[in-house]
Amino acid sequence: MKYKLTNLIDIKQFQRLLESFYVISEIPHGLLDPDGNILSGIGWQNICTKFHRVNTKSALNCKKSDLSIKDKLNFQGIYNMYQCKNGLMEAFIPVIVEGEHIATLILGQFLFSTPDIEYFRKQAQIFDFDENTYLKALSQVPIISKEELNTYMNYFFEVSKILSSLILKGLNQKKNEALLKEHNTNLEKIVVARTAQLTQMNTQIEKKERKLKETIAFDQLRTEFFANLSHEIKTPINLISSVIQLLELEMKSNEISLSSVMDRRLNILKQNSNRLLKLTNNLIDVTKIDCGYLKLNLQNCNIINIIENITLAVADYIKNKNMELLFDTTTEEIITAIDPTMIERIMLNLLSNAVKFTNPGGKIIVNITNSKKEIILSIKDTGIGIPKDQLDLIFNPFRQVNKSLTRSHEGSGMGLSIVKSLVNMHQGTIMAKSKHNKGSEFIITFPIKKLPSIENTSECYPLDYSKNTHIEIINIEFSDIYS
Repeated sequence: MKYKLTNLIDIKQFQRLLESFYVISEIPHGLLDPDGNILSGIGWQNICTKFHRVNTKSALNCKKSDLSIKDKLNFQGIYNMYQCKNGLMEAFIPVIVEGEHIATLILGQFLFSTPDIEYFRKQAQIFDFDENTYLKALSQVPIISKEELNTYMNYFFEVSKILSSLILKGLNQKKNEALLKEHNTNLEKIVVARTAQLTQMNTQIEKKERKLKETIAFDQLRTEFFANLSHEIKTPINLISSVIQLLELEMKSNEISLSSVMDRRLNILKQNSNRLLKLTNNLIDVTKIDCGYLKLNLQNCNIINIIENITLAVADYIKNKNMELLFDTTTEEIITAIDPTMIERIMLNLLSNAVKFTNPGGKIIVNITNSKKEIILSIKDTGIGIPKDQLDLIFNPFRQVNKSLTRSHEGSGMGLSIVKSLVNMHQGTIMAKSKHNKGSEFIITFPIKKLPSIENTSECYPLDYSKNTHIEIINIEFSDIYS
């Protein structure tokens, strides 16, 4: 292939996808080029990284195993698998573009059954490994069933199809850029022959046009990537969430109680499933907003009642975090045209942000005031605050203020961007105030504007937080805050 794979797809973005899947599967996996070089990976086991691949003798076996993938490729089935020369199992799927093997998705370093200890003890002797630490590393290698492997590889098969599509688009883009560059070169020669002044002007125009076309093409590719990837990921996430709910229902109906360890593991699985679902929903919403597909379902509602219900719905959660939640309003009723579901999305996002950046013992204050023409909503906290130089950037997509690896929460940086878009769709405004280490305040202004009765075809139903659906919405929105 003329172009490197790293020039056709965003390897860092793909690495984040692998990391998200690893949270669920805990099985090592990665992406290799046709020469066996590792482009991206996650979860490599100590038995490989600290023994097999660092020892001169055993590393030769690793290299032979990586290169032997070419000879084992079977383009008729979904995936292939083999046992590496150092005794571990690996499964792989080729990524094919226009009949050419471009890359290999690999799921490796696992076993189907309890390992043969004597075999690996002999390995330690042959390669001069410390036997005890080597066998300890062996004990950490995951053991999965063939049914589990089929499930994982079906998922990676879908990922391989998406990769093939993206790589093909990248190749076509490169070809178009080459043709455009050739056209511009010929045009420049003609212009140079006529006048030096026109050459300089046209060169500047061509550079701007090229940059604009590249930007438009990149944005379109990014939007398509997010849209395709989000919908593909949402299917297995929904399946995982459904299985978790089914397990909880079956345990409840059969009065089965779990040990504290198993209960904690089930909660971790549920929380991380919700985190993936939140990320996927955010990606889909960002794509809809960018394409103009997200529409409001406006109804004449009492916005005070809706905001108060949403705030009170998360009161117990905030109390459990050892924080104080205060709600205050200067009036009990203001009827205005809003989309209740989108107001809920705005409130839950801002409240979850306040919890993320507020330490135990702090306060979160929700306050509503109004004039004749507008409603002013304030969500204030006594948290760590936002640096002054970051205030103008926090509403940009994928922007995160705290990039530390030791945060007590996670996030994609899309939440505030979505909030701003939803506020703007209500013809409102949002701004942030903050003092570093003293707290932040988000101030939203909504216009008071009723729908004419002829347009108000649907009645405003209050959000009922006693229903499981709304409880799940809260769990999803707060899922990236660690317990």
